[in-house]
Amino acid sequence: EVRYNNGIQGANFTQRNVNPPAIIYASATAAIFGGASVEIQGGNAVGLEITVPASVTAGVPFTASVRAVDAFGNTADDYDLTWAFTSSDPAPFAGVVPGDYTMVPAADSGMHTFHKAFVLFNGPSQTIQVSDGSLTAVSSPIVVNPGPVGMFSILAVSPQPANVVFPLSLEAFDIYGNTKSDHSGAI
Repeated sequence: EVRYNNGIQGANFTQRNVNPPAIIYASATAAIFGGASVEIQGGNAVGLEITVPASVTAGVPFTASVRAVDAFGNTADDYDLTWAFTSSDPAPFAGVVPGDYTMVPAADSGMHTFHKAFVLFNGPSQTIQVSDGSLTAVSSPIVVNPGPVGMFSILAVSPQPANVVFPLSLEAFDIYGNTKSDHSGAI
């Protein structure tokens, strides 16, 4: 209950989450009431979040999103720093990430989606990291599934006597060297 003097009274209201907008109602009787919808903006960024797919195919571009968050998990609307990306994907086929990206509050509002800007090559899983120099986020592990068959490895003990059947081992790989365990068929 808030008491009014001369028809005006101030009150404090705290809303921690930006969605949904805060709706404030006041009433003196059932017939006398007022209301307001208040847009709550995110606070200063205290962390970064990166959203990635659970799995990708080696060598195929995929999309990821990054957002700056305040202490309550809201998007930090006024965030304007530069993000740099790295991946855990090692040589010889190192992962591809976008170049540095500077956030523009009016256009990005604290979050940005990078469409088909990432490529991973080496299984079984990798991560993407984003940093603005003080805040850093690492993605959840991304399963990197092998691409199409690109080569075979054949192993056999040598020498073998003529006209004798001997065992050999055959393994399929994609062009990046990932084992293609789901390959079957005649060779």
